[in-house]
Amino acid sequence: MPRKITMVLTGSEELNRKLEELTSKQAKEAIRKAARPALQPTLAAARANAPKRSGRLQRSIKIRAIKRSRSRIGARVTTAKSDNQFSGKTFYAAFQEWGWKTGSRRGELNAVARRIANQLRRESRAAKGLKKRGSDFRARQENYFASEGARRAARQKIAIRRQIPAKEFLRRAARSTKSQALKLYSDSIRTYIRSIART
Repeated sequence: MPRKITMVLTGSEELNRKLEELTSKQAKEAIRKAARPALQPTLAAARANAPKRSGRLQRSIKIRAIKRSRSRIGARVTTAKSDNQFSGKTFYAAFQEWGWKTGSRRGELNAVARRIANQLRRESRAAKGLKKRGSDFRARQENYFASEGARRAARQKIAIRRQIPAKEFLRRAARSTKSQALKLYSDSIRTYIRSIART
């Protein structure tokens, strides 16, 4: 049993009524034919906004079809062939779009604790208070350095990982060309509906 596709374009009741009159197959074809030309301004804006070093990222931005399903039809402006933006030769596009953090994920607090423990060790050595390795007193000193380093690190609450801000080149392109893309989209669908009505 074929499913009926429901589409709503805001601001045009006449167009919505005409879309409801189309068969499911015709509605899908109308959406497919209208989506690509409507996204051309967004594509141009995304390429203009993209960070430039080698030009690979700019060249990878394309209009691609949305993965086929029974509920979704259309196209999108993207750098990835699949839904996973963090894959392929331009995996870094997702980092540029969403931002990232530098540094190690694990052991941030442990790294600070080790740094403080090493500082305490150096201070003890400078004061000639560091005992020989292998002695019981040296073991107690090492335990003290580790626990004191952890205590001081927890007190400092240092943000070790630095947040690199997002460039948002795709989102900025989508926002800046939204009204133009919707106008092109609705015009293309109107043209398609008229061509069906003539036949």
